[in-house]
Amino acid sequence: MGFAGLVSHLHYHEPSNLVFVSFLVNGLFHDLCQPTSKGSKHFSQDVMEKLMLVLAHLFGRRYFPPKFQDTHFEFYQSKVFLDELPEDFSDALDEYNMKIMEDFTAFLRIVSKLADMNQEYQLPLSKIKFTGKECEDSQLVSHLMSCKEGRVAISPFVCLSGNFDDDLLRLETPNHVTLGTIGVNRSQAPVLLSQKFDNRGRKMPLNAYALDFYKHGSLLGLVQDNRYVLSVYVSLYPHLCL
Repeated sequence: MGFAGLVSHLHYHEPSNLVFVSFLVNGLFHDLCQPTSKGSKHFSQDVMEKLMLVLAHLFGRRYFPPKFQDTHFEFYQSKVFLDELPEDFSDALDEYNMKIMEDFTAFLRIVSKLADMNQEYQLPLSKIKFTGKECEDSQLVSHLMSCKEGRVAISPFVCLSGNFDDDLLRLETPNHVTLGTIGVNRSQAPVLLSQKFDNRGRKMPLNAYALDFYKHGSLLGLVQDNRYVLSVYVSLYPHLCL
């Protein structure tokens, strides 16, 4: 099939499909999946569980609300909360995200040439424009025009907050800082965040349902401990429920 075919086949998991292939290209799975002995096709339980841990971070990600981790529920079969990515995979993910943001920022700089700058220099609510001869003597317009250096894909009004194109490389930069008329924003970059936070900045833990099921094989455990809706599981993995 090849890597391109694999990416296409798993398109509905984007950007996880791209990260998965990136791990393959970097040889991380090859380094991980070492058999117990030379020439053997048997892998240790530790290797298989680590492989499942990585795959659980890539595919079928389900999050718990932040407060769920602070509760005092008793779990009978499942670990429930997914452990962090192994260090080598985590480093590779950070490297992947940085490369993607560098390429996507370069793309935004290119397509920014297609932006309608008349609209970009217009206030969104009042529709006041800061272009034309009537604004030539305006101190505000002069200030707007003077802060364009190093800012190609950034909105001229966002420039006033001290944002540069280089800020687009930072994952925490808001999506609305780019030029509005190009129809593209940072949220469309195929990056995969290792952690997710709610609107109050609280970490949302990943549900370890896939790894837990691999370990104990109990659908009842998924329902009781992982709070997983059985009908959702059956629809996703019908072949495992036969």
